[in-house]
Amino acid sequence: MVHRLSRQEARRIAVRAQLLDAPRPTDLLEVIRHLTCVQVDLTAAVAPSPEIVCWSRLGSSYSPADLEALLVDRTVVELQGMIRPAEDIALYRAELAAWPGQQPLRDWQVEIGDWVEVNRACREEILQVLRSEGPLPARELPGQLRCALALHRVDQQPQRHQAAGLHGGTR
Repeated sequence: MVHRLSRQEARRIAVRAQLLDAPRPTDLLEVIRHLTCVQVDLTAAVAPSPEIVCWSRLGSSYSPADLEALLVDRTVVELQGMIRPAEDIALYRAELAAWPGQQPLRDWQVEIGDWVEVNRACREEILQVLRSEGPLPARELPGQLRCALALHRVDQQPQRHQAAGLHGGTR
C-alpha cells in the first residue's frame, strides 16, 4: 500500500524533521543529536554555518559559547566537516579504519601522496602552527592558512576533474 502525501503534508513533515516548527527546542545537544550532524563551513558571510543552524532551531536561547563548550568537553566532535554527537563516532569506526583505503580520494581522483606533494607548503605551515599551538579545529587555524588551503582545493579541482575525464566538476 502506498501512502501519498500532499505538498502541504510533505512540507510540514520536512519542517518538523528539521526542528524548524514551534515550539523551539531548548537543548543544543539534543538538536545536534536529532539532526545527526551540523555542517562546519569555514565561510562565514553572516555567521559560521553551525551557529546559524543552531540559532535557527534554538532562537535567542542559543549562544555560540554553548557550542564551543560542547566541542571543548568533547560531547560533540568535528568529523569530516560535520559536528556530530561524540556517541555516534562508533558508527564511523570502520570507515575511519579503512581511510584512505584503495579508492581514490572522492571526486578529485588523486592519490594521497600527490595531494601531499601539491600542498606541501600549506601543509608545512599548518604543521608548524599545530606544533606551536597544539591540536586545533580547522576553524581556529589562521585565516590565511584556511583560505590558502580552500583556494588551492578550488584551483586544483577543475584540472583534476578534467584529468579524470569529468567535466564541469560533475560525473
